[in-house]
Amino acid sequence: MQTKLVSAIEAATNTLIGYAISVAIGQIVYPIFGYPITLRDNAALTAIFVGASLIRSYTFRRLFSQWLNRVITRWILKLKAWYANCLKKLGDSKIEWQNWKRSIWP
Repeated sequence: MQTKLVSAIEAATNTLIGYAISVAIGQIVYPIFGYPITLRDNAALTAIFVGASLIRSYTFRRLFSQWLNRVITRWILKLKAWYANCLKKLGDSKIEWQNWKRSIWP
């Protein structure tokens, strides 16, 4: 699982690269659609969208990270319960345990 700092660094790097690409594309696309724009105005307008993108990216990454952690934890708990149940069904017989273990674990 990523730390908050690593999530923030990844989101910021991704967003800054996107910012540079968006400014370059804006200089081409805005005039094509009839919106003459200076590089300064384009950079400012793009910065607004980049700020929103950075917040969105970081927020969803953290939410997803927490959600994934909960899902994996639940899955591990279910697996442990299943494993304990299988051991209970096998009883104390070492021979049965070894045969069972070989049959499910390659």
